Amino acid sequence: MKNTFLSLAGLGTVLLSFNASAQENSWKHCYVGASVNNIETSNQWTTNTFQGDLLNENAGSADGDDTAAALQLGCNFHESQDWVFGAKLAVSDSTVNASHRYLTGGGSSPTNVVAYETEDVISLVARLGFKISGNGLMYGNLGYTQSSNVYTDIDSTPPQFSFRKRESQRGVLIGVGY
Repeated sequence: MKNTFLSLAGLGTVLLSFNASAQENSWKHCYVGASVNNIETSNQWTTNTFQGDLLNENAGSADGDDTAAALQLGCNFHESQDWVFGAKLAVSDSTVNASHRYLTGGGSSPTNVVAYETEDVISLVARLGFKISGNGLMYGNLGYTQSSNVYTDIDSTPPQFSFRKRESQRGVLIGVGY
């Protein structure tokens, strides 16, 4: 009935770290941080049936984006001579909205609108880093991300109707950084 694609792009991060190791210049520590991200959604509403007829047609699509603040908590657990392994949890309490007019025929009116709301993005991420120098780390992220989504189909023209559904979307998070 609906498809949602969610992507995250980090714009900046401020981290406060506390060392879990007695060594100086060690990457093996935990940190708390805040980041600013751009969250983008791409949504498509596909009508499976309408008034008993099988349609499987695109009823419209809408994209949305917003800047979001996130809280991060992470730790680097293992450090070898060249490699660092860690994990983090990132939580964002922002809302991204998008909407479009219901495009298929068969009785929909110009006031029939489909709206999408994406919120509460949570990511659990593993990080594998390669030490460039004592203060430089090239790393890759691989993780799981989940968001809460609300889908609404409303027509205020008689006969009035309203459909609303909340569900979670899950996906894979992939990233690189320095």
